Amino acid sequence: MSFSTCFNTQLPGLPGLVFYTNRTMEMLCVAMTAPNASAIDWAAQGSCFQATLCTLSTGHVCFWLLPGNVVHRESTDATAMTLTYVYYESRFGPWIWFKFGYRIASTLFVWYRLWHGYYKHVWALKRVLQGRGHRATLPSGVWSYEFVVGDPTAIILMDPSVATLYFLDIWLSVTNLAVAIMQVAQSGSLEHVFRSTWYLSRTVWFAYWSLCLVSYGLKRFHKEHVFADVDPTVLAIAVMVYGPLLTWMNGHIPVFTWLYQWTFTVGVPTASANHVIESCLGCIVYVQLIASIPLLYGLTTPYFDTAKRAKKKKTEIDYASFYYNNIKNRVALGTLRRRPPRQTARGGTVHAIMEAFPQLKATPTINLRATDCFVLCYCDGQLYERLRVSLLQCLDRRNADKVIAHSAEPSEFVVNLLRPAPLFALRDKGAGSAPPNKPYAMHRAASPSVWCI
Repeated sequence: MSFSTCFNTQLPGLPGLVFYTNRTMEMLCVAMTAPNASAIDWAAQGSCFQATLCTLSTGHVCFWLLPGNVVHRESTDATAMTLTYVYYESRFGPWIWFKFGYRIASTLFVWYRLWHGYYKHVWALKRVLQGRGHRATLPSGVWSYEFVVGDPTAIILMDPSVATLYFLDIWLSVTNLAVAIMQVAQSGSLEHVFRSTWYLSRTVWFAYWSLCLVSYGLKRFHKEHVFADVDPTVLAIAVMVYGPLLTWMNGHIPVFTWLYQWTFTVGVPTASANHVIESCLGCIVYVQLIASIPLLYGLTTPYFDTAKRAKKKKTEIDYASFYYNNIKNRVALGTLRRRPPRQTARGGTVHAIMEAFPQLKATPTINLRATDCFVLCYCDGQLYERLRVSLLQCLDRRNADKVIAHSAEPSEFVVNLLRPAPLFALRDKGAGSAPPNKPYAMHRAASPSVWCI
C-alpha cells in the first residue's frame, strides 16, 4: 500500500492527525500495512516532537504503538494495535497569573463599557420617565409606564477594544485551543466532544473581530451599501456549529487533513522537520476560516434580491415593532407579550433611515436593533401609547447632516424625534435663507437626550 493510499484510507480519524510530522505518518503507515504483528519492531514504534507558535514552545507531543487492543483488553483481534497520544503543555507560573489578571481586567473593562455606553443612558431615561413622563406636555390622567430595556450585546461586540481583548485572550490560551481541536476530531468520548465544542465556541470572537475590521474599512471607503449587517445571535450559533464541524473535517477528510497538516510543517527548517511543528500559519488559516462566515454572508446577501424586491421589502417593514429585531430579542419579547396591541407603535425611524441611507450606519457589519428600548405608556391603567426609542449613536452623525435637517420646532416627547418631513417645512440651522432639501427632520428634546424616537 502506497503512502498516499494509507493517508487517505487508514490515517483519517486518528487523534491529533493534523499535528503529525511527515515521519510520524510514515511510521504509522508502515505499521498499518505490515503483513503481521511479528513483522513490526514495536520498540521503535514511537516518536516525540515539539509544538511551537512563532518559534515559542507551547508543548511536547509523544506517541507510541502497542500490539493488541489495550483499551478493550477482552478483544481477541490479532491485527489490532493501540496508538497512545500524549500532549504535555508548557506551563509557566508567571504566565498563568498574567492570564488571570488579564481576564479580570478585560471583564472590568467590559463592565465599564456597558455602563458608559448603554446602561448609564438607560438609567437616565428611566429617571426622566419617572419624573416628567414621556411627553413634553402630558394629557390629564394618572400615568404609569412599562419600560423594556434592550440588549447592549451588539455595542460591546462592535467595540474594537473589546473585540481585540478577547481575540488576544484566545491566543493567550492557544494550548487549550489545540487540546479542544484534538478532542473534537476524535469520536471515542461524546463528553469530551461536547466540552470541546463548547470551548471552541469562543472562536466566535474571531468573527466579531473581523467584523470590526471590515466595518472600519467600509466606513473608510464609503462602501456601507455593499454589506448586509449580521445578526450577532445567528453568527454565534453559526460559529458554534461551523467551528467544530470544520475541526472534525480537518481530521477525517483527507484533502482538508493534508492542507491543514501542511500549514504546520511548511515553515519548519529541513533539519528540524521531524522534530518540530510550527503552528503560526495554521492559526492564521484557522482564524480566516472562522472569520469567513459573516464576511461571505454580508458580502453576498445584497446581491440576492433585485432592486425591486428590496424596495418592496423596505416599504413593508414596521420599524417600530419589536418584530424588527434580532432573533433572540424577537423570541424573548414575543414570550412576554400578553395580548395583541391595538395602538400603533411609534419610533424606529433611526433604522428606517439607515436602511434608506446605508452611509449613516455607525456599524455597517452588525445591526444594533436589539439596543432599542420599548416604553409602554398607560393612562388611568389603559395602554395609551407604545414607543420604540433608539440610541443616536446608532447613526454615523458625521454624515447625518447630508440627510437630516434640524427643525426649529422642539420634540413633543422627552426624547428627540426623528421623522420624515415635507421638504418645504425643513429649516436647517445656519443654512441661510435657502437650506438644502433633506428628507428627514430632527426635533430636539427640551433637555439634551441621547435617545430618539
